[in-house]
Amino acid sequence: MEFLQTARPWLRFLPLLWFAAINLIAAAAVAYDKHISRLPRGSIRRVPERRFVRFAWIGGGLGTLLFMLLCHHKTKSHDTLLLRIALPTLLWIAVWLFVMSRMNPGSLGI
Repeated sequence: MEFLQTARPWLRFLPLLWFAAINLIAAAAVAYDKHISRLPRGSIRRVPERRFVRFAWIGGGLGTLLFMLLCHHKTKSHDTLLLRIALPTLLWIAVWLFVMSRMNPGSLGI
C-alpha cells in the first residue's frame, strides 16, 4: 500500500472514478431494462439478469441495487437476484474500507 501513499495525487482518484463510472453504466442498464419492460412483449430484447450480476462483480452493484429499488424493477419476485447483487456489493464495500483504512490509518475510526 506504500505505492498508493507515494503515488501522484490524481492516481488515488482512479478507483473512485472507476466505481462512479461503472455504477452510472449499471444504473443506465437498469433504467433501459425498465423502459423496455413496458413495451409490448418481444418487440425489443431485454437486458439479461446475469448482466446485472456481472455489473455487481466489477463494482457496479451499488448503482444497480439503488436504481432497482428506486424504479421498483425486478424487486417483487426476484429475491435471489437481489441477493446475488448484494453479495458482491458488500464484498466491494469491505475491500474499499480495508484499503482506505490501510492508506490512512485511523481515518475510519477502526
